[in-house]
Amino acid sequence: MLLEKFNINKSFMSATGVDIQNGLSNSEMEENLIKQYITSKATETFILADHSKMGKFTLLTYCDLSDINKMFTDKIPPKDINDFCQKHNIAVYF
Repeated sequence: MLLEKFNINKSFMSATGVDIQNGLSNSEMEENLIKQYITSKATETFILADHSKMGKFTLLTYCDLSDINKMFTDKIPPKDINDFCQKHNIAVYF
């Protein structure tokens, strides 16, 4: 795989769903495989997702929520997600 040659310090990812139990998800198989590989190699992973993605999940999970380092969103996340982020030292910016 071509991606194996890349050294990745920071990954900036979007998601169709951001959920405590189902992690970060999307619906496209190829995109999911790439995101899964990149987040597994990255030193830090940042998620960029607006409030409409919070508490939602789709067909394919590419990363556990606890594996990210920072979350960028447009509004404060729901209490359960915000509490989860605090517990796992995930910085949230809105």
